[in-house]
Amino acid sequence: MKPTIPEVIERFRAYRILNPLWGSLHIVLEDMNVSDADVTFCRNFAAEHSDPEGEELAAILLRMSETQRRKIGSVI
Repeated sequence: MKPTIPEVIERFRAYRILNPLWGSLHIVLEDMNVSDADVTFCRNFAAEHSDPEGEELAAILLRMSETQRRKIGSVI
């Protein structure tokens, strides 16, 4: 089941506070490269760089549509 933005937005906000340029999720949420391949790259990057929250947020993004991914990056 696809998560809704209201269900996850606070978690993404908290991550952005700690990572102003979106950390491991930069290419998806800052640069708007929102394909599954881009999100998978971010998830792997987070895993390789000891960023468990980035890894979990990428897993959430993988369950979302590209439109939802763009919206998260643009509303925060």
